[in-house]
Amino acid sequence: MRIRSGITRRIDLSYRSNRFAVVATLGSGIVAGGIGLLSGGGWWPAVADGVLAGGASFLAWATARELDPDHPASAEIAAVLAPVLLVAGPANLLVMAVLLVSVRVVAGTTGRAARPIDLLLLGLAAALICLRAGGGAVAIVAALAPALSAWWHPPARRLLFAGSGAMLLAVAALSVFVGDPGPWLQPEGFERGLLVSGLAAGMVATWVVAPLRSATDSRQGGRTLESRIRLARVMTVVACVGAAVWSGAAGVLAVGPAWAALGTTAVSSIAALGE
Repeated sequence: MRIRSGITRRIDLSYRSNRFAVVATLGSGIVAGGIGLLSGGGWWPAVADGVLAGGASFLAWATARELDPDHPASAEIAAVLAPVLLVAGPANLLVMAVLLVSVRVVAGTTGRAARPIDLLLLGLAAALICLRAGGGAVAIVAALAPALSAWWHPPARRLLFAGSGAMLLAVAALSVFVGDPGPWLQPEGFERGLLVSGLAAGMVATWVVAPLRSATDSRQGGRTLESRIRLARVMTVVACVGAAVWSGAAGVLAVGPAWAALGTTAVSSIAALGE
C-alpha cells in the first residue's frame, strides 16, 4: 500500500525560483565551508559550517515561498540573507524544518489536507525539538497547526484535531517532565535588534496581504487563499517571538531563516500595494 502525504512539494527545476534555490543552497554551503576551511578549523567543522549555511538558505527560501507564494523574489532574497545572519550565531535547522512544515500545513499551498503520516512525522519532530533553543515555542505552534488548518478541510477535521491534541500532550509532557523549557532570558544587542525588526516586519506582513494569484499544487486546482496565508504569517510571527521568549538570544538566532523570510515578505507586501 502506498503511503501518501498531503504536504510534500517537489522542486520543479523548470521554475527559475526553484533553480535559484538550488544554486543558493549549494553556493552558500560551498562559501561557508570554504571560509571555515581557510580559517584552519579542519574538514569536519568546515563541512558542518557548509551544511548549516546551505540549510539555512534553503529553509529561508522555502518558508518565504509559503508566506508569499505570489512573489518568488521574496524567497530568493531571503535565501541570500539567511546565511548572512549566521555570522551572529547558528540557526537550528531541525527547529526551522518543523516550522516550515507547520507553516505549509496552515498555508495550504499544496491544496491537500495533512494525512496520518504527516501528523506522525510532525509529532515526532515536534517532540525532538521541544527542548532545543527556541524549539519549545515552535513545537507548540507545530502542534496547533493541524487544528488551525482543519477549518478548510471538513472531511479531515477529526483527524487534524486529534493529531493536534496528541502533539500538544506530547510537547507538554516533555517540557514539564523531561527538562527545563529554557533560561527565559531577554535577548540583547544584535539579537534584540533582529527580534524588534523582525516583529515589525511580521506585523506588516500579517496586516498587508494582497489578493493572491497563485494556484495550489493540487491536481484539482484551486487558488491559494489570502485567509490561510495571513494565518500562516501570524503563526510564523508567534513562533519566532515565542522562540525569543523561550530561549532568549539563542532562540532568536535559532529561527534566523524565518526572520529573513518575514522581512522579505513584508517588503514585497508593501510593494504589491502599488501594483
